[in-house]
Amino acid sequence: DEEYYKAKYEETNAFRETMIKALQDKPIKIFDSVANFFLIRLENGDADKIVLELRKQGIYIRNCNSMSSQFQNDFIRIAVRDEKANHIVTKALAELL
Repeated sequence: DEEYYKAKYEETNAFRETMIKALQDKPIKIFDSVANFFLIRLENGDADKIVLELRKQGIYIRNCNSMSSQFQNDFIRIAVRDEKANHIVTKALAELL
């Protein structure tokens, strides 16, 4: 159904924008997208540390090293999910940055 997918696309965009706004004041560079995820470049190259700390809290994000060695432990990928999950991820991530 075209209307359903249009609504989901708009919802995902709104959720992604909310997540990005919640992290904008942190010492990171955010790469927005039109998909259900965005990338973050960490200033200190601590992708492994961030991923591990969030995993301890039951939060799973992706270290981009598995996609290419060019990311050099500097990039993480954040998935956009539902409002509650997004809030949990951004809150926990903001505390670590």
